[in-house]
Amino acid sequence: MGTTFTTLHVLGDQTTSTTLRHRLVETLRARVLTEGFVDAATDAPSVDRIICVSPTGDSGWITLDGGVTADFGDDALQTCAQELSATLRTTVLIASAFDSDLLQLWLYQQGILVDHYVSDPDALSPRLPRRRWKEVAGHAKRWEDLLMPTASSPMLQELFDSRPIFAETTFYAMAPLLGINPRWCGGLEAAADVLQLRFQSTQVPHHRTPIQGEPQLLRGGHPMSVEGMVGHRVAVTWMVRSAGGPGYGLVVGVDGTAVTMGLIRLESISTWVADPERHQHFNHVLQDDERDQRVTVEFPDLLLPPDRVGSHLRPEAWNWRAIFHDQAHATMTVRVTGIVLAAGAGRLSLETRLLTTAAATTTLDLPCVTHPAARSPLRMAERSAMAQRRVPDEALMGYLLQLNTPQILQAHLVLPPTVHASAAFLDGLERWHTALDPDQRAHYRINARTALDQRSTTTKMRSRTMSAGKRWKRLRSTLQGTSMIRVTLEAPPTPPRMLDLDNLVDTNYGMGRAGGMVERMSILLQHTPDDSAPQLNLWVDLRRATPDRQEFLIAHLTGIIDALFATYNGVQAYLARWRNVPYSLDSNPYELVCGVHGQITMRYAWCARFLRSVTERMWIGPTLLDQLPSPQMLADYAVVTPVGDGIRVTVASPTQLDALEQVLLPIVPSEGDWQQAVEARYAKRRA
Repeated sequence: MGTTFTTLHVLGDQTTSTTLRHRLVETLRARVLTEGFVDAATDAPSVDRIICVSPTGDSGWITLDGGVTADFGDDALQTCAQELSATLRTTVLIASAFDSDLLQLWLYQQGILVDHYVSDPDALSPRLPRRRWKEVAGHAKRWEDLLMPTASSPMLQELFDSRPIFAETTFYAMAPLLGINPRWCGGLEAAADVLQLRFQSTQVPHHRTPIQGEPQLLRGGHPMSVEGMVGHRVAVTWMVRSAGGPGYGLVVGVDGTAVTMGLIRLESISTWVADPERHQHFNHVLQDDERDQRVTVEFPDLLLPPDRVGSHLRPEAWNWRAIFHDQAHATMTVRVTGIVLAAGAGRLSLETRLLTTAAATTTLDLPCVTHPAARSPLRMAERSAMAQRRVPDEALMGYLLQLNTPQILQAHLVLPPTVHASAAFLDGLERWHTALDPDQRAHYRINARTALDQRSTTTKMRSRTMSAGKRWKRLRSTLQGTSMIRVTLEAPPTPPRMLDLDNLVDTNYGMGRAGGMVERMSILLQHTPDDSAPQLNLWVDLRRATPDRQEFLIAHLTGIIDALFATYNGVQAYLARWRNVPYSLDSNPYELVCGVHGQITMRYAWCARFLRSVTERMWIGPTLLDQLPSPQMLADYAVVTPVGDGIRVTVASPTQLDALEQVLLPIVPSEGDWQQAVEARYAKRRA
């Protein structure tokens, strides 16, 4: 989750700031009292609305945070700021950030809107026509009277024109130019010098009134399917919400062909309610005689809180936390776990009902697919107890499914620190395009980021113009100076593809048919260019390809990596067939299974010490080869081909991958290696 805040900043001067703060407090208090609130007693156990008022800053700014308005939305904020600016005859600034994606600033002077800035007009709802985007681009000239003596309008305009990854960064950088205390930009914390105006509603809010009558259950969030692997635990979690009066006693039933056919052996059923007034967490471990048949478990002591009137309505600014509180405390979570015994396809039927009211029932019928046991990397067995708690068996099974489901062919290349990484990627992409043979109606979606702290820009281009059109040549010269490029070949829209037998929705639908990506550095640790190892990736979806077509794509991709590896002195590379399209290049399924969770995996020091994956086709550079005690043993289990200063290793048979991995084990990272490297890196940053 990103940063979200809304603050108001009121400007006074050195002679009137104390008086202004007093007038501001009285104006806010009078406004709130007309909206159905009264002052809360100092010993009141709870309050419905709080407005925080900061002390006057050195430059005269006073910051407001909290329930300044009773209604939710930008319109109420603008009305409030306009009235305060007009009443107090001063300047009022609204700063509103949402999830680090959108920043809006409204500047009012004497009750008149002077400027409106939007960091990303395309993200506004309702949408703002493109012809009006200049109106909200930020106009530094209109802020000149507010700038500190050491600041200038060009400095402010540069901030307006920037596109940082985290939108609120613009406001944090603006604060010193305006004289606003940076500590107050994102809200006020409780402190001795922060004044809190506390109010209570004169009536119980409509949404807090409990519903009376018969209890009812409403099915909440749940998975679309169940998937497992032989020998691993599978868990199904879903939510049931109260939609009526209070009730007690819950009955959970589990049935379906996945159980009766022996695909899954049930282990336990648990349920809990997020109610702070009483601890409600129940767990039932199934006995041997009830694990392979329909199971019905009763939890007679569970108390179901009533729903609240209107709790589903759009929340208001001052009570949204109370609404979330009520909805969460009227929701039960149910979890069923089991062990996968056999591979196959079936159904899993789940039922929840109240013990005293049969009419209060919800049902859930899910497709279930279980896969055969798959090969596991050698380092997986070394996972520590802490790693097993951090990544439970059901999550580990998901990584193994990604690792052993050959849907997406991808080649991953690691280069030494170089400014030519984007150029190398574009060279490979042009060659890759010639093998893809896209539909004439298809197009490429290209996302690029010029710098690590900048937002990405997106453009589209017809596939037929790739590598030959004038537009591509102009775009190519621009892309060579970027730090990140993501290219996706998108075909004409087609319905979501449903997998045979299990009806599982394709997890890669909407990700395109093919593409590639280059990342020159990781955002997680803010590497310097000299410390990062650029990562290149090219991929294609194999599921619509015939066997001959697959062999052609593998050979073509091998040739591309051979050329790039030799030309740019590659550190390492691999060719893999995994389940998902790569979203980020700092981790892959092989590493996740072994307990390596990214962060430092894009450092050159790491890539020159450890392999990022062991697959049936790999490229190993001289730096890594020097760390193998017996590199000549590779030829016993694979075909070794010289490529530049390194080698390409191709396993002669998939059954020999374990033996090859054993030879490579000195340069295969363990969870302990990763933890040690991460701790050292963070220790260096703290120092």
